[in-house]
Amino acid sequence: MMGGLARAALSLLMVWLLGALLLGALRLRHRRWPLAVAQPFLDLAVGAGCLSIIWVLAALLGWQMTRGSVYLVIGILALAALLQRMARKTKPEAEPPPPPMSTLDAVLTMVAIALVITTLAGVSLKAYSTPYYWDGRYIWAFKAKAMYLDEGLSRDAFSNLARYRGTALDHPLIVPSLQAWVYQNIGHIDERLGKLVGIAYWLGVMVLIAAYLRRRMAWPWALTIGLLACQPGAIAYHAGSGVADVPLAFCVLAAGVLLVEWAEAGRNEDLILSALMLGMAALIKPEGISFAAGGMVAFLAALKARPSSRLNPVVPMGFAAGLLLPVLPWLMLRVQWSLPSLQLKHLQFRALPEMAHRFEVIGRALAGQVTSWPGWELTWILVIVGFVSFLLRRGRGPRTSILWLLIGWQLLVDVVYYQLCSYDINWILNASLVRLLVQVAPLGVAAAVASLAQDSSATPCAARNAPRSYPSTLAASTPAGP
Repeated sequence: MMGGLARAALSLLMVWLLGALLLGALRLRHRRWPLAVAQPFLDLAVGAGCLSIIWVLAALLGWQMTRGSVYLVIGILALAALLQRMARKTKPEAEPPPPPMSTLDAVLTMVAIALVITTLAGVSLKAYSTPYYWDGRYIWAFKAKAMYLDEGLSRDAFSNLARYRGTALDHPLIVPSLQAWVYQNIGHIDERLGKLVGIAYWLGVMVLIAAYLRRRMAWPWALTIGLLACQPGAIAYHAGSGVADVPLAFCVLAAGVLLVEWAEAGRNEDLILSALMLGMAALIKPEGISFAAGGMVAFLAALKARPSSRLNPVVPMGFAAGLLLPVLPWLMLRVQWSLPSLQLKHLQFRALPEMAHRFEVIGRALAGQVTSWPGWELTWILVIVGFVSFLLRRGRGPRTSILWLLIGWQLLVDVVYYQLCSYDINWILNASLVRLLVQVAPLGVAAAVASLAQDSSATPCAARNAPRSYPSTLAASTPAGP
C-alpha cells in the first residue's frame, strides 16, 4: 500500500511540475501575498489541464500515450522556463514582506494547521476505504481504465454510443487523465488511489479560500473558515468519491478570486491565469462551459470595478485566448470523432403550467438543501446571510460582486437546465442537485465571508500592501475607501 501511495503522490508531483513549468514559461506564476500561498495548487490545476491536452493531442496524432511523452513535455517546458528567466530584463516587482504575526496568532495558526492535517487524513482514509460514487465509476473511472489499458484514447471506447452511452462520452478528460496517469506510474489499476486525485483539489479549495480571506482576517480565522467550508459531508464525500465536482469547484473558485485580484491590483498575470482556470473548468465537466461563459460576464463586471478606467485592448484578447486555447484540442477531437453533446439532446420546451410546476419542485429541492444537516451543515445559511450583507453594504466592497455574479449565473443556468431537461424532475434533482451545489459552495463561502468582513479591497493599493492594513481580527479596522 505505502509503495503505491508514494508513487501516486509522485505522479501528482510531476503534474504540479508540469503546471509550474508551463506557468513559469508564460510568466504567470507571480502572485501577490497572500494568494502566493495557494500557487502550488494553481500549478497543479494547470498541470492537470496540460496533461489532459497531451492525451488528446496524442489521440489526434494517432500516437500512444506513454510516460515518456509527459517527460518530454516537462523537459521542453523546463528549457522554455529557463530561457524565459534568462531573457527577462526586469525583475518581478518586489512585494512587501508579510506582516508580522503575534505570538497568539502563531499558536492559533499552528492549531488550525493541525486541524487541517487531521481532517485531511480522515477524508483521505475514508476516500481510500469506500467504494466509488456511481457517477464516478461509470463516467470518470471507466474512461481512466480505458485510457490506461489502451495507452491512449481509443476511438471505439470514446465514440461507440451504442455500447458506451451511459458513460457520458462527451464529458471532458481532466479527471480521467489524472487517474490514468496515476495508474501508469503505479503500474496497475487501483481505484482506491485513483480517487485520491480529488483530495488534492479539496485541499486546494481550503487553502485558496484561506489565502483569499487573509487580507480580511488573521490566518487562524482564515484557515478555520477554509476548513469549515470543506468539511461538510456533501463536499468531503464527493472529494473522495471519484467524481469531478470538487476539481471543478476549485477551478471556478480560482478563476473568481483571480478576477478579483485583477480588479484590485490591475496585474494582467492574474487576469490571464483566471482565463486559464476557466479553460480548465471547461475541460473538467460540461458545466465548466457555462462557468466559462459566466466568467466572461464577470470579466465585464471586473472592468467596471477596476481602480483605473484605462485598458490596453490587448488585455481582452489575452483573456479570450487564455480561455479558449486549452479547449481547442478537445473540441477538435470531438469533431473528428463525431461526439455529440448528450446534454443538449435531452432539452425540450414545455407549456407554462408544467414549467411552473417544475419551478415549484426545484424551489422546494433548493430549500431542502439549505436546511440539510449534516450534508451542508450551516454552509448555505452563511451564504444567504453573506449575500444579504453584500446587498446592504454594496458600496464597501464592490469587487465582491464579481464572485456573487459567478454564483448567480451558474445557479440560473442550473435552474434553466432543470426546466428544460427531458428527465423526470424529481429523479434528476435527486441524482445531481447536491453535486451542482458542490461546484458553487466554496465560491459562495468565500463571497459570503468577504461580504461580512469589512472589505480591505476598497483601500488604496499602497495602504493595502502595507503590513498595518492586515487585521488580526475578523473585522478589519482599516476604513473603507471611496
